Amino acid sequence: MEALAVREVEFNGSLLRAAQDELGKIFVGVRWICEGIGLTLDQTKRQIKNIKEDLVVFKGVSNLTLLTNGGSQSVVCLDIDYLPL
Repeated sequence: MEALAVREVEFNGSLLRAAQDELGKIFVGVRWICEGIGLTLDQTKRQIKNIKEDLVVFKGVSNLTLLTNGGSQSVVCLDIDYLPL
């Protein structure tokens, strides 16, 4: 992915970052979604592990470099079309 348009989006009272690629595909950071629904850090890590091990959902996973509070970092993101799964 070359150019990403990154925006902060309000979700369930929290801010998460979403990125849109040049083809219009939207990705959201898994950690931010988990925080937005109130999961603990351990629960969030478990969800990321589950996503990576799921044969269907994993097709929607992408590691994107996004600006975080700690600087630019690789973030496990999920294609928004896979979010309901």
